[in-house]
Amino acid sequence: MSDTNRVALSYEKEGATYATAPASALEDVRYTGETLVHDTSSVSSEEIRSDRNISDVTRTGVGASGDTNHELSYAEFDDWLESGLLSATWSTADTGIENSVTTSVAAGTGVYTIDSTTWTVTPAVGDLLEIRGDAEAANNGYKVVTAATTTTFTVAETGTAVSAAQTLVIDILSQITNGTTFASYHLQKEFTDLTNIFELLEGMVIEGLNLEAALEGIVSLSFNWTGKQAVSPAPAATFAARNAVTANEVMNTVDHIPTQGEGAAHDAICLTNFTMALVNNTRQLNCLGQLGANDIGLGHVEITGGIQLYLEDSALMNLYTGNTATELILVFEDTLGNGYIVFLPQLKFSAGSRTAPSQDADVIVDLTYTAYLDATYGYALRIARFAA
Repeated sequence: MSDTNRVALSYEKEGATYATAPASALEDVRYTGETLVHDTSSVSSEEIRSDRNISDVTRTGVGASGDTNHELSYAEFDDWLESGLLSATWSTADTGIENSVTTSVAAGTGVYTIDSTTWTVTPAVGDLLEIRGDAEAANNGYKVVTAATTTTFTVAETGTAVSAAQTLVIDILSQITNGTTFASYHLQKEFTDLTNIFELLEGMVIEGLNLEAALEGIVSLSFNWTGKQAVSPAPAATFAARNAVTANEVMNTVDHIPTQGEGAAHDAICLTNFTMALVNNTRQLNCLGQLGANDIGLGHVEITGGIQLYLEDSALMNLYTGNTATELILVFEDTLGNGYIVFLPQLKFSAGSRTAPSQDADVIVDLTYTAYLDATYGYALRIARFAA
């Protein structure tokens, strides 16, 4: 028999032809559980028999589906995050400016001006930046660009303080955005305590991804999959050859969430829970005479979730009752300084409450949101990554 602790999960991105993988080594992936299965639909014959028996049960379709569950760690799930957003590839991390810059106007405007020439690379509206080296602490950190020229840029975080001209390091972060780029995978399970027993799931596409940060816990990440079929392949070198997982630490919700911001200026808030669920509304495309999906169709993207926080004022509830848009930004950063930024620039709250359920408890504001296209930035979700 086989133990769950001996099951290795790995993957390989497929080539241009759906459900066909290139012959290369797979990538091992860290996970906490999986429910990946081969699906079969069947019908019983409706022949009438005088002995009352069913004459046959016939297969009418196959597929594959399931979830993979994980704990967030840097660089381990970048391929799947990219594909889950249907994004083009991660943009190249670029040191956009290494020069003397100064805020050009009074505190609270968030305008940075280069003191000579122009930016090495001009930031674009909606880019996520990391700024380091300013003597004014408020001028450093992770910022969202709201306007840019070849000599200036403005960030959403309006707490920027005035500073004299000084040498700063300003990086345009590597980032992905919800888009339309299709990708499919081979997923493999190897039962390593048995001899040459594999399960290979072909043509697997990410139907959805889920992120949750709850109090006193580990940041959790999961992916929902749909695909063509699962097979038990004969042993082969390509199945056994796998690249090892990363060794970056798992991120928790105590030490590794330095920034939580809401509103146009990303004002600091104290969340007790954050969830985000992205659904791609995929569908299997089947053909007569073919077993399993011929391809996967893509639907519209839905991004929903919720936040919880202690009741201190009516600001967020007023956004809900007034049907007013806002935005959220969260930074996840491990001890070494590796991490991700999750940015939702346009959302509305679709449900909200602030109840008193029992004695000796805190009143919690519980809000459900739906994110949608921001016309200025051109996306509904952007995720950026940064290395130490």
